[in-house]
Amino acid sequence: MHLWQRLFVTTGVHFGEFADFPQGFNRAGDPIPTNAGTPTGVKRWTGRFALSITFKGKDLSGLVQKGSESSSSTSSTQK
Repeated sequence: MHLWQRLFVTTGVHFGEFADFPQGFNRAGDPIPTNAGTPTGVKRWTGRFALSITFKGKDLSGLVQKGSESSSSTSSTQK
């Protein structure tokens, strides 16, 4: 969908990896049993609904002069 040919709103799916709670833990603040070691997070992937908002700016390519390419030849002298 677009507004004024400048502002575009696009829907999609965002896939991302994140560290979830370690196995046996359900929420932040759960007590860690003694002699359990350091809990490590379980990495997993998830997909969620996403919105993208894009604004089209001015095309600045007309400000750059495109001249003819000039090649300069260099001579090397050997001694």
